[in-house]
Amino acid sequence: MGRGLLIALLMLAGAPLSQTVSAAPQSAQILPIAQAESRVSASRAAAIVQKRYGGKVLKVDTQNRGGRVVHRIKILQDNGRISTVMVDGQSGQILKR
Repeated sequence: MGRGLLIALLMLAGAPLSQTVSAAPQSAQILPIAQAESRVSASRAAAIVQKRYGGKVLKVDTQNRGGRVVHRIKILQDNGRISTVMVDGQSGQILKR
């Protein structure tokens, strides 16, 4: 059930973005998050973090940090603490907790 909830939340989080992109005028240039494509999706990064630390995924953001794709995963741990974990978008390696 947790995986289905995660997928549903990720789909809902992306819905406003898809409306914004489709509403852009044809002459507008839409820039990618980073020059290099992410090999590790946001949902895969969330699964990596959840497997390593447990708990519940609260939020997933994808950011460009110096031309590098980084997924920022916020989790509610089993002990009640909220943590933020950074995952490299190319390798899937956990960068920072």
